[in-house]
Amino acid sequence: MNRLHVLLLSLLWLASIPQRLLAQNSIQHGVRSPAVAGSFYPANPDTLRRWVGEFLRAATAKPAGEEIVGVVAPHAGYPYSGWVAGETYRQLQGKKFDAIIIISPSHYRYFYGASVFNGLGYATPLGIVRVDTALARLVATGQKNVGFSEIGHAWDSTSREHSIEVQLPFLQIVQPGVPIVPVVMGSQDFPTVDRLMRAVANAVRASRKRVLLVASSDLSHYHRHDTATALDSSLIGAFSRFDYHLMGMRLFGKQWEACGGGPVMAVMMAAEQLGATAARPLRYMNSSNVAAGASRPDRVVGYLSGLILKGSASAGFLLPTLTDAERAGLLKVARSMVETSVNGVAPPTYRPLTAGLAAEYPAFVTITKRKALRGCIGYVIPDGSLLATVQRVAPMAALKDSRFQPITPAELPELEYEVTVLSRFRRVMDTAEIEPGRDGVYLRVGTTTGLFLPQVATEQGWDRTTLLRQLGPKAGLDTEAYRREDAELYRFEAVKIE
Repeated sequence: MNRLHVLLLSLLWLASIPQRLLAQNSIQHGVRSPAVAGSFYPANPDTLRRWVGEFLRAATAKPAGEEIVGVVAPHAGYPYSGWVAGETYRQLQGKKFDAIIIISPSHYRYFYGASVFNGLGYATPLGIVRVDTALARLVATGQKNVGFSEIGHAWDSTSREHSIEVQLPFLQIVQPGVPIVPVVMGSQDFPTVDRLMRAVANAVRASRKRVLLVASSDLSHYHRHDTATALDSSLIGAFSRFDYHLMGMRLFGKQWEACGGGPVMAVMMAAEQLGATAARPLRYMNSSNVAAGASRPDRVVGYLSGLILKGSASAGFLLPTLTDAERAGLLKVARSMVETSVNGVAPPTYRPLTAGLAAEYPAFVTITKRKALRGCIGYVIPDGSLLATVQRVAPMAALKDSRFQPITPAELPELEYEVTVLSRFRRVMDTAEIEPGRDGVYLRVGTTTGLFLPQVATEQGWDRTTLLRQLGPKAGLDTEAYRREDAELYRFEAVKIE
């Protein structure tokens, strides 16, 4: 009897186990029993089917015509998040997938890395959703800190992880019989996201299957309705621009909130590696919208449904279109901010009176003296409007660049200024994608980073290899740093104003 026959017989036998027996233990005979049936969603199968059907029928978003590579769905109790989840899962009806990888956060137990379920199935009141063990093995192999484990999947009386489980009844209705790979992220940081992204993308390619990626996440937690809406709209804006790097910087910097922000990023990045070109929010609500009688308006939780698509218009690199007047205005602001900060006087007040200057983009200010670099500092993520970002970084370029002495008042008449507005950052797995002169490059190894603006390669006459070899020393590392297993390499484009 071969391994496949053993697996099939095991699943047939497990399917005959009464639900009450599965509920006696967290994981029995390789199947995880339901942890939150009867609390997050109905334990009665008929009631559960009726609820899920109502959520799906209430969905209003137009079905996507493009190929769906990934989705985002909330994981709160169904009375709170079911209506938003229904928007996501209604999009999957009639679609064909060979397997589904679900990535979720760990709410109750911290561990470093990501845990791929090493069992045979997850049970709900609707039955057992079997695990695609072959695909799971591919995900769990080859990346540091991504591997088989029951951590995050097994539960006890004090910790019952729900973030994968609540997705399953929806999938059992809209994608019946399709196997899953459950993955729980114990840590949410750039290295974990990047390793999991690589593990998932490589596994899907190797499997040659059509795989759906699911990110399980709620958004902000326990704020007033207006505060939650403002926080969540910023994150949703980054999602719609496919800007997972900005999302990570804000989430890991504790400026935005999403309990499954890491899973959302990992799904976005893996989907992009598999050909996705755009992300589309479908619906946002928070708990005060959907359960007004049961949710306090000063302690709401945000919920998002969204799609990640292939064949849609690309999010591209999203550079601003600036008028000549806006370009001249940014240079004027950079010069004025340097001169006032060097002279120690109060800067003038500017207002972003135009759409271009009010848009949020990262930017650098470069100062030269007789064609030689005299200072260059900027932000890799926006800090408010483009105008505000230039206002903040220009004085730092003059006074805080550690490579140079602070600029003195006597030097001011000799200085020239350049403002570089950056696009979103896109993760690069193949260095052949990088075109010197067109692309800027950004390297992160752990907490160490280095960046070159696009114009640097042109000014220095560097080819691609030289550009990448110089990037390591820029970050304080060796010239081969970009080749390291834990290196994260990004490219971006820019608008240069001089």
